[in-house]
Order: sequence, then structure tokens, then C-alpha cells
Amino acid sequence: MVTVVNIDTGAVASETILPGVLTPEWIPSETEGIPRWALPLSPVVDRLAASVGGAVITSHENTNGLAWSLAVPGEWSPDLPAETRLALEAGAIARAQARTRHRHFFTSTAAAGPTGPDARLAYLAELADLLHLDLCCTRSPLRTLHRNRPARGRPLPAVRADRSPPLRLSPGAG
Repeated sequence: MVTVVNIDTGAVASETILPGVLTPEWIPSETEGIPRWALPLSPVVDRLAASVGGAVITSHENTNGLAWSLAVPGEWSPDLPAETRLALEAGAIARAQARTRHRHFFTSTAAAGPTGPDARLAYLAELADLLHLDLCCTRSPLRTLHRNRPARGRPLPAVRADRSPPLRLSPGAG
């Protein structure tokens, strides 16, 4: 299933990908690293984006164009009988749906959103209201790497024993 959401209006459109509807295209190695046949999702995404009034399309799962196509098995060929081609396409669609049930794309009528943290938060709150969703903001704990350095390269603050709360053991512990 491919879903396109207009983040400015909250309009949503979805379409289920079925075997035989899209014609696989050859994707050369310089495009995505591995030459292969794939079902192109671009026509579906463009059609859905037009139906929700969007112009600029993005995908949070799109890394190097991979979200825009579904790879079909290497044995797929345009020379195969129709039944075999459809069976291979159905298998590719089923495998893709087992990994990711829905592919979400986002569109908007404006090219760029707010840039500052306050403006971005206000924008997300307004979008959550449009979509009838709760907006939850969380901060994940700081991940550390070896040698007590956080992921971003700054040293961890030292913990002083004189500022730490006293350790209290409950009765019966020990």
C-alpha cells in the first residue's frame, strides 16, 4: 500500500499495489548500485500527490531512491510468460509488504517548512490537529560510545560524589 499525505491540508490518498498494474523497469547500477528490475512507484506517488493537491513529494523512508520502487526477483524478464511474470511480481509485493506494510510519502503545496525549533513545533502541532493526532515530544537518553564520550563528541559531565544524593538501602537489603 502506498499512502500520500498532504501535510498542509491533511488530505490523504492511498492505493494498493497489485501485480500486473505496473510494468517493471530496468534500473541501471549507477542509479542505485545494483542493476535490477523493479516496479516503479513514482507514477502511483505522483497520481496520489495530485489527488491530494500536493506538489513537493518527500519520503522519510527514501534512502537513495529505494522507497520509490519495489525490486522484483532477478529471474523476472519481459520474455517470461504472463503467469510467471505476475507470480514473480506478486511475490515481490508480498515480500515488500511483509517488511513494510505501508509506504508513506509526504507532499505539500509549499516548498519549505519552518526552520526554527519554535516555528517547527508550532507547525507540527497544527498538523497534528489537522490529522486528529496527539503530538508527543520526547527526548531520548544520551547514547554513549567508548571512553565516556557521547555520540556527538562532547565529554560527559563528571559526577561529583559530594553532590550525589546519599545512598539509602531499604531494610532487609543486603
